[in-house]
Amino acid sequence: MFVVEVRNMVGSLAYTGLDISWLESLVEPINAAYDDWRALERVSAYTPADPPPVSAEDLSRAVQRGDIAPEACRVLWHADRPVALVTLGFNGGGRVARLGWLAVHPDYRGRGLGRELLAHAAEEARVRGFETLVTASHVDSRYEPALRLLESDGFEWVDRERCNLTLKMDLEAWEPIQPRLPEGFSLRTWRDGDEAAWTEIKRAVFEDNTPLGYWQNVFGNRHDFDPQGWYFCLEGDKPVGISAAVLTRYSGSGKVMGCCIEWVGTLPEYRGLGLGRALVTACVNYAYRFRPKPFVLVTQPFRKHAVRLYESLGFRTVREWRTYQKVL
Repeated sequence: MFVVEVRNMVGSLAYTGLDISWLESLVEPINAAYDDWRALERVSAYTPADPPPVSAEDLSRAVQRGDIAPEACRVLWHADRPVALVTLGFNGGGRVARLGWLAVHPDYRGRGLGRELLAHAAEEARVRGFETLVTASHVDSRYEPALRLLESDGFEWVDRERCNLTLKMDLEAWEPIQPRLPEGFSLRTWRDGDEAAWTEIKRAVFEDNTPLGYWQNVFGNRHDFDPQGWYFCLEGDKPVGISAAVLTRYSGSGKVMGCCIEWVGTLPEYRGLGLGRALVTACVNYAYRFRPKPFVLVTQPFRKHAVRLYESLGFRTVREWRTYQKVL
Protein backbone atom coordinates (compact mmCIF):
# COMPACT_ATOMS: atom_id res chain seq x y z
CA MET A 1 0.00 0.00 0.00
CA PHE A 2 1.18 3.53 -0.80
CA VAL A 3 1.59 5.46 2.43
CA VAL A 4 2.37 9.17 2.55
CA GLU A 5 3.62 10.70 5.77
CA VAL A 6 3.26 14.44 6.20
CA ARG A 7 6.06 16.36 7.87
CA ASN A 8 6.44 20.09 8.31
CA MET A 9 9.70 21.68 7.12
CA VAL A 10 10.28 23.03 10.64
CA GLY A 11 10.78 20.69 13.58
CA SER A 12 11.46 17.20 12.33
CA LEU A 13 13.90 18.54 9.74
CA ALA A 14 15.59 20.85 12.20
CA TYR A 15 15.43 23.87 9.96
CA THR A 16 17.87 26.72 10.39
CA GLY A 17 18.18 29.66 8.04
CA LEU A 18 21.90 29.17 7.53
CA ASP A 19 22.28 25.38 7.48
CA ILE A 20 21.34 24.13 4.02
CA SER A 21 22.25 20.48 4.58
CA TRP A 22 18.63 19.43 4.95
CA LEU A 23 17.69 21.18 1.71
CA GLU A 24 19.78 18.69 -0.26
CA SER A 25 17.00 16.12 0.08
CA LEU A 26 14.55 18.39 -1.74
CA VAL A 27 16.69 19.00 -4.82
CA GLU A 28 16.08 15.59 -6.40
CA PRO A 29 12.27 15.63 -6.35
CA ILE A 30 12.17 19.22 -7.64
CA ASN A 31 14.51 18.54 -10.55
CA ALA A 32 12.88 15.22 -11.36
CA ALA A 33 9.46 16.89 -11.37
CA TYR A 34 10.62 19.49 -13.88
CA ASP A 35 12.53 17.13 -16.19
CA ASP A 36 9.63 16.87 -18.64
CA TRP A 37 9.40 20.66 -18.79
CA ARG A 38 13.15 20.84 -19.31
CA ALA A 39 12.80 18.34 -22.16
CA LEU A 40 10.81 20.87 -24.21
CA GLU A 41 12.63 22.75 -26.94
CA ARG A 42 15.09 25.22 -25.43
CA VAL A 43 13.96 28.77 -26.19
CA SER A 44 16.29 30.65 -23.86
CA ALA A 45 19.51 32.05 -25.31
CA TYR A 46 21.07 32.61 -21.90
CA THR A 47 20.96 29.19 -20.22
CA PRO A 48 21.97 25.74 -21.49
CA ALA A 49 18.95 24.23 -19.73
CA ASP A 50 15.49 25.79 -19.67
CA PRO A 51 14.68 25.94 -16.80
CA PRO A 52 18.10 25.42 -15.20
CA PRO A 53 18.35 22.73 -12.51
CA VAL A 54 17.71 23.76 -8.92
CA SER A 55 20.47 23.41 -6.31
CA ALA A 56 20.42 23.39 -2.52
CA GLU A 57 22.11 26.77 -2.68
CA ASP A 58 19.20 28.11 -4.73
CA LEU A 59 16.78 26.93 -2.06
CA SER A 60 18.91 28.40 0.71
CA ARG A 61 19.03 31.79 -0.99
CA ALA A 62 15.25 31.66 -1.45
CA VAL A 63 14.86 31.06 2.30
CA GLN A 64 17.21 33.93 3.13
CA ARG A 65 15.34 36.30 0.79
CA GLY A 66 12.03 35.31 2.34
CA ASP A 67 10.75 33.70 -0.86
CA ILE A 68 10.28 30.51 1.18
CA ALA A 69 8.57 30.60 4.58
CA PRO A 70 9.55 27.14 5.88
CA GLU A 71 6.89 27.02 8.60
CA ALA A 72 4.19 27.25 5.89
CA CYS A 73 5.61 24.72 3.44
CA ARG A 74 4.74 21.05 3.13
CA VAL A 75 6.87 18.09 2.11
CA LEU A 76 5.32 14.71 1.39
CA TRP A 77 7.46 11.72 2.25
CA HIS A 78 7.31 8.06 1.29
CA ALA A 79 9.30 6.33 4.02
CA ASP A 80 12.49 8.44 4.20
CA ARG A 81 12.19 9.76 0.67
CA PRO A 82 10.71 13.20 -0.11
CA VAL A 83 8.45 12.74 -3.11
CA ALA A 84 6.54 16.02 -3.39
CA LEU A 85 6.56 19.51 -1.94
CA VAL A 86 5.11 22.97 -2.13
CA THR A 87 6.75 26.18 -0.94
CA LEU A 88 5.11 29.45 0.06
CA GLY A 89 6.45 32.95 0.58
CA PHE A 90 4.87 35.95 2.25
CA ASN A 91 7.31 38.70 1.34
CA GLY A 92 5.52 40.13 -1.69
CA GLY A 93 3.69 42.86 0.17
CA GLY A 94 0.00 43.47 0.66
CA ARG A 95 -2.36 40.57 1.18
CA VAL A 96 -0.74 38.44 -1.52
CA ALA A 97 0.96 35.11 -0.76
CA ARG A 98 3.36 33.67 -3.31
CA LEU A 99 3.29 30.07 -4.53
CA GLY A 100 6.87 28.92 -5.14
CA TRP A 101 8.00 25.42 -6.05
CA LEU A 102 5.24 22.87 -6.60
CA ALA A 103 6.80 19.54 -7.42
CA VAL A 104 5.68 15.92 -7.53
CA HIS A 105 8.24 13.28 -8.44
CA PRO A 106 7.21 11.49 -11.68
CA ASP A 107 7.11 8.14 -9.86
CA TYR A 108 4.34 9.47 -7.60
CA ARG A 109 2.08 11.24 -10.07
CA GLY A 110 -1.55 10.28 -10.59
CA ARG A 111 -2.30 10.14 -6.84
CA GLY A 112 -3.66 13.67 -6.46
CA LEU A 113 -0.60 14.91 -4.58
CA GLY A 114 -0.32 18.11 -6.62
CA ARG A 115 -3.91 19.03 -5.87
CA GLU A 116 -3.42 18.18 -2.18
CA LEU A 117 -0.38 20.44 -2.01
CA LEU A 118 -2.22 23.30 -3.71
CA ALA A 119 -5.04 22.95 -1.18
CA HIS A 120 -2.50 23.11 1.64
CA ALA A 121 -0.91 26.24 0.16
CA ALA A 122 -4.26 27.99 -0.18
CA GLU A 123 -5.27 27.12 3.39
CA GLU A 124 -1.93 28.20 4.85
CA ALA A 125 -2.24 31.54 3.08
CA ARG A 126 -5.88 31.99 4.06
CA VAL A 127 -5.39 31.40 7.78
CA ARG A 128 -2.61 33.99 7.79
CA GLY A 129 -4.98 36.61 6.42
CA PHE A 130 -3.88 36.64 2.80
CA GLU A 131 -6.54 37.23 0.18
CA THR A 132 -4.76 36.09 -2.97
CA LEU A 133 -2.33 33.32 -3.88
CA VAL A 134 -0.14 34.13 -6.89
CA THR A 135 2.55 32.14 -8.70
CA ALA A 136 5.91 33.53 -7.64
CA SER A 137 7.50 32.49 -10.94
CA HIS A 138 5.98 32.80 -14.37
CA VAL A 139 4.46 29.64 -15.81
CA ASP A 140 5.61 28.43 -19.23
CA SER A 141 2.54 28.21 -21.48
CA ARG A 142 4.00 25.15 -23.23
CA TYR A 143 3.98 23.16 -19.97
CA GLU A 144 0.40 21.94 -20.24
CA PRO A 145 0.30 19.74 -17.08
CA ALA A 146 0.99 22.80 -14.92
CA LEU A 147 -1.62 24.88 -16.74
CA ARG A 148 -4.27 22.17 -16.36
CA LEU A 149 -3.57 21.70 -12.66
CA LEU A 150 -3.64 25.40 -11.84
CA GLU A 151 -6.68 26.22 -13.94
CA SER A 152 -8.68 23.24 -12.66
CA ASP A 153 -7.92 24.43 -9.10
CA GLY A 154 -9.38 27.88 -9.67
CA PHE A 155 -6.25 29.81 -10.66
CA GLU A 156 -6.66 32.42 -13.41
CA TRP A 157 -4.15 33.83 -15.86
CA VAL A 158 -4.02 37.51 -14.93
CA ASP A 159 -1.37 39.21 -17.08
CA ARG A 160 -2.56 38.44 -20.60
CA GLU A 161 -1.49 41.79 -22.07
CA ARG A 162 1.70 42.28 -20.06
CA CYS A 163 3.16 38.79 -19.82
CA ASN A 164 6.47 38.16 -21.54
CA LEU A 165 6.21 36.57 -24.96
CA THR A 166 9.11 34.57 -26.39
CA LEU A 167 9.28 34.82 -30.18
CA LYS A 168 11.60 32.59 -32.19
CA MET A 169 12.91 32.77 -35.74
CA ASP A 170 14.29 30.09 -38.03
CA LEU A 171 17.32 31.71 -39.60
CA GLU A 172 17.58 29.05 -42.29
CA ALA A 173 14.74 30.83 -44.09
CA TRP A 174 16.35 34.27 -43.79
CA GLU A 175 18.04 36.02 -46.70
CA PRO A 176 20.18 38.94 -45.52
CA ILE A 177 18.92 42.30 -46.76
CA GLN A 178 20.22 45.83 -46.51
CA PRO A 179 18.39 47.80 -43.78
CA ARG A 180 16.43 50.64 -45.36
CA LEU A 181 16.69 54.07 -43.75
CA PRO A 182 15.36 57.53 -44.62
CA GLU A 183 17.81 60.07 -45.97
CA GLY A 184 19.98 61.53 -43.24
CA PHE A 185 19.91 58.40 -41.04
CA SER A 186 22.52 55.68 -40.62
CA LEU A 187 23.40 52.67 -38.45
CA ARG A 188 26.60 52.00 -36.58
CA THR A 189 27.76 49.46 -34.04
CA TRP A 190 28.82 49.91 -30.43
CA ARG A 191 31.83 52.03 -29.48
CA ASP A 192 33.59 52.59 -26.19
CA GLY A 193 31.84 55.34 -24.29
CA ASP A 194 28.36 54.63 -25.72
CA GLU A 195 26.73 53.56 -22.46
CA ALA A 196 25.43 57.02 -21.51
CA ALA A 197 23.71 57.50 -24.88
CA TRP A 198 22.28 53.97 -24.80
CA THR A 199 20.92 54.48 -21.29
CA GLU A 200 19.32 57.80 -22.19
CA ILE A 201 17.53 56.28 -25.19
CA LYS A 202 16.41 53.23 -23.22
CA ARG A 203 14.92 55.47 -20.52
CA ALA A 204 12.99 57.47 -23.10
CA VAL A 205 11.78 54.47 -25.09
CA PHE A 206 10.71 52.29 -22.19
CA GLU A 207 9.81 55.09 -19.77
CA ASP A 208 11.93 53.71 -16.96
CA ASN A 209 14.75 54.85 -14.69
CA THR A 210 17.53 52.59 -15.91
CA PRO A 211 20.62 53.54 -13.88
CA LEU A 212 23.88 54.33 -15.55
CA GLY A 213 25.94 51.17 -15.09
CA TYR A 214 23.08 48.78 -15.86
CA TRP A 215 24.36 48.07 -19.37
CA GLN A 216 27.89 47.38 -18.15
CA ASN A 217 26.71 45.07 -15.36
CA VAL A 218 24.29 43.07 -17.50
CA PHE A 219 25.90 43.06 -20.94
CA GLY A 220 29.29 44.75 -21.05
CA ASN A 221 30.81 42.46 -18.44
CA ARG A 222 29.76 39.27 -20.26
CA HIS A 223 32.64 37.06 -21.38
CA ASP A 224 31.03 36.78 -24.81
CA PHE A 225 30.20 40.46 -25.38
CA ASP A 226 30.53 41.41 -29.05
CA PRO A 227 30.15 45.10 -29.93
CA GLN A 228 29.35 44.14 -33.53
CA GLY A 229 25.92 42.92 -32.42
CA TRP A 230 24.93 46.26 -30.84
CA TYR A 231 23.44 48.99 -33.02
CA PHE A 232 22.63 52.68 -32.87
CA CYS A 233 20.47 54.48 -35.37
CA LEU A 234 21.76 57.99 -35.97
CA GLU A 235 20.27 61.14 -37.41
CA GLY A 236 23.46 62.80 -38.50
CA ASP A 237 25.64 62.22 -35.44
CA LYS A 238 22.74 62.06 -32.96
CA PRO A 239 21.82 58.60 -31.57
CA VAL A 240 18.03 58.22 -31.82
CA GLY A 241 17.49 54.43 -31.67
CA ILE A 242 19.00 51.25 -30.27
CA SER A 243 18.93 47.49 -30.78
CA ALA A 244 21.12 44.51 -29.97
CA ALA A 245 21.59 40.92 -31.01
CA VAL A 246 23.21 39.37 -27.93
CA LEU A 247 25.11 36.30 -29.08
CA THR A 248 25.75 34.00 -26.12
CA ARG A 249 28.53 31.43 -25.93
CA TYR A 250 29.43 28.63 -23.56
CA SER A 251 32.32 29.64 -21.36
CA GLY A 252 35.38 27.54 -22.03
CA SER A 253 34.49 26.11 -25.42
CA GLY A 254 33.21 29.36 -26.89
CA LYS A 255 30.52 27.43 -28.74
CA VAL A 256 27.43 29.49 -29.58
CA MET A 257 24.60 28.88 -27.10
CA GLY A 258 21.98 31.12 -28.70
CA CYS A 259 21.12 34.69 -29.58
CA CYS A 260 18.52 37.09 -28.19
CA ILE A 261 17.44 40.44 -29.59
CA GLU A 262 17.37 42.99 -26.77
CA TRP A 263 16.09 46.52 -26.14
CA VAL A 264 14.84 47.69 -29.54
CA GLY A 265 13.40 51.18 -29.78
CA THR A 266 13.62 54.72 -31.09
CA LEU A 267 13.03 58.03 -29.40
CA PRO A 268 9.29 58.85 -29.46
CA GLU A 269 9.66 61.73 -31.92
CA TYR A 270 11.33 59.40 -34.45
CA ARG A 271 8.69 56.70 -34.54
CA GLY A 272 6.88 55.86 -37.76
CA LEU A 273 9.96 56.34 -39.94
CA GLY A 274 10.89 52.66 -40.28
CA LEU A 275 13.91 52.99 -38.01
CA GLY A 276 12.82 50.09 -35.80
CA ARG A 277 12.59 47.76 -38.80
CA ALA A 278 16.08 48.79 -39.90
CA LEU A 279 17.48 48.20 -36.40
CA VAL A 280 15.93 44.72 -36.14
CA THR A 281 17.00 43.82 -39.68
CA ALA A 282 20.58 44.66 -38.78
CA CYS A 283 20.31 42.35 -35.75
CA VAL A 284 18.93 39.49 -37.83
CA ASN A 285 21.68 39.93 -40.43
CA TYR A 286 24.27 39.75 -37.65
CA ALA A 287 22.73 36.63 -36.12
CA TYR A 288 22.48 34.96 -39.53
CA ARG A 289 26.28 34.79 -39.69
CA PHE A 290 26.30 32.39 -36.73
CA ARG A 291 22.99 30.46 -37.22
CA PRO A 292 22.32 30.34 -33.44
CA LYS A 293 19.69 28.01 -32.03
CA PRO A 294 17.63 29.38 -30.51
CA PHE A 295 17.34 32.83 -32.03
CA VAL A 296 14.72 34.60 -29.95
CA LEU A 297 13.44 37.83 -28.50
CA VAL A 298 11.13 38.76 -25.65
CA THR A 299 8.33 41.32 -25.81
CA GLN A 300 4.81 41.81 -24.44
CA PRO A 301 1.38 41.54 -26.11
CA PHE A 302 0.48 45.19 -25.43
CA ARG A 303 3.41 46.26 -27.62
CA LYS A 304 1.31 45.53 -30.66
CA HIS A 305 3.37 47.50 -33.19
CA ALA A 306 6.52 45.69 -32.08
CA VAL A 307 4.84 42.27 -32.29
CA ARG A 308 3.61 43.02 -35.82
CA LEU A 309 7.09 44.16 -36.84
CA TYR A 310 8.73 41.01 -35.51
CA GLU A 311 6.12 38.76 -37.12
CA SER A 312 6.54 40.50 -40.46
CA LEU A 313 10.23 39.59 -40.36
CA GLY A 314 9.56 35.92 -39.61
CA PHE A 315 9.41 35.63 -35.81
CA ARG A 316 6.67 33.48 -34.28
CA THR A 317 5.41 33.31 -30.70
CA VAL A 318 6.49 30.06 -29.04
CA ARG A 319 5.91 30.80 -25.35
CA GLU A 320 3.98 32.99 -22.95
CA TRP A 321 5.34 33.50 -19.46
CA ARG A 322 2.07 33.57 -17.49
CA THR A 323 1.24 34.72 -13.98
CA TYR A 324 -1.60 32.84 -12.30
CA GLN A 325 -3.52 33.85 -9.20
CA LYS A 326 -6.33 32.47 -7.06
CA VAL A 327 -8.63 34.54 -4.91
CA LEU A 328 -8.89 32.85 -1.51
